[in-house]
Amino acid sequence: KEKESITKCIDSMVESMSKFENDEQEKTNLINETFDSLIKSLNDRRNGLINELKDNILTSKSEGLERIKSLKEYQQTLNDMDSKYQSLTNPPKQTKDNDDEKDK
Repeated sequence: KEKESITKCIDSMVESMSKFENDEQEKTNLINETFDSLIKSLNDRRNGLINELKDNILTSKSEGLERIKSLKEYQQTLNDMDSKYQSLTNPPKQTKDNDDEKDK
């Protein structure tokens, strides 16, 4: 009877050890899956932030280039207006040939 009791006790302990191993494997898998999910989520968030930053920089650059273009056009307009003003306020001097023709 004692032998039978010891055998049952050993079987119970083996069964418990097997349950522990199975529980350990399940918990390990759960931990790995959770961390994999967190890492994926963090990577997705990081990539989203990087893309948002790139979009913001591209928008800022485009706006800056438009401002530069507008300023260049404005500067050209000012230069054209200055040239017209100069031509109106300082008429070209007549050359000697023109003066000779007037005398004839």
